[in-house]
Amino acid sequence: MNDTTFDIKKLFLWVKDHPDHSNVLPDELGLSYPVPIILHENNSTIVHMAFFHFYMGRINEALYKLTSPRHKTVVRLDGTIVESHSALSPSFGVDWDDSQYIGEYIPDPNMVNEQRIERRKRYFSLYNEILPLYIAKSDSLSDSEKALVSEFKSIFYIISHPPLLPYYKSLNPDFFNWLESQG
Repeated sequence: MNDTTFDIKKLFLWVKDHPDHSNVLPDELGLSYPVPIILHENNSTIVHMAFFHFYMGRINEALYKLTSPRHKTVVRLDGTIVESHSALSPSFGVDWDDSQYIGEYIPDPNMVNEQRIERRKRYFSLYNEILPLYIAKSDSLSDSEKALVSEFKSIFYIISHPPLLPYYKSLNPDFFNWLESQG
């Protein structure tokens, strides 16, 4: 993976299929979407992406139960694993009894699978476009850039399973504050 261009979907799939995870983590764990973490060291900007793994138990055709995260992974854009360990709610700063489900996920019954796949493709495409804007901490975006951020945010809030939002936000509150500040 190249650190100067962004292919967030490729990174997501790399983390999902990484042997360190597939050999250690149960197959039943789902992988979160990535959250960027920006570090500034020695006059350079380093981008990491944070993920967590969680259980998504199927109750029936239209209902899943979600657990709080069970594992946290942070990787560089080049795929180097920076951090990978078990993690429960307290390590995310969330007050939750991890023995309880955190909520339910009900797939949109009006969407066919192909539409879900297209939504995810659009999400990853938008991510590649907005990440440079976030890294640059662009506060005065053009109307077209604001539209990209707005569309990204809208899709993210749909596909990320709302009960998991506090965990996503805990990975990098600054990123979500930036998203919200862009309209």
